[in-house]
Amino acid sequence: MLYSIRKDSSVMLRLAQKAFHPGKIPFPLLHGDTSYKFPEMIEFCDSYPRQIGAELIVHKNQEALAAGANPFSREHKKCCGLLKEFQIEDERNEGF
Repeated sequence: MLYSIRKDSSVMLRLAQKAFHPGKIPFPLLHGDTSYKFPEMIEFCDSYPRQIGAELIVHKNQEALAAGANPFSREHKKCCGLLKEFQIEDERNEGF
């Protein structure tokens, strides 16, 4: 399940917890790390899945970062497309 740390994915995570209670969530969470979130958000992203016993896969599009993709020098949607959408495709190709 995609996990962005934002409100929609947090609600989906909570629903998954309730749906599979008392067991663990039977699928991994995929977080696309853009390198542009507040440190507290990344800390929460790392700690909360561990706290509830969920598997977290963090993917960072190093190629896009190396090419200079960032929200300060590109249009926001284009930057997010480069940093997130390709990550989803990469993980899909790796059998996620």
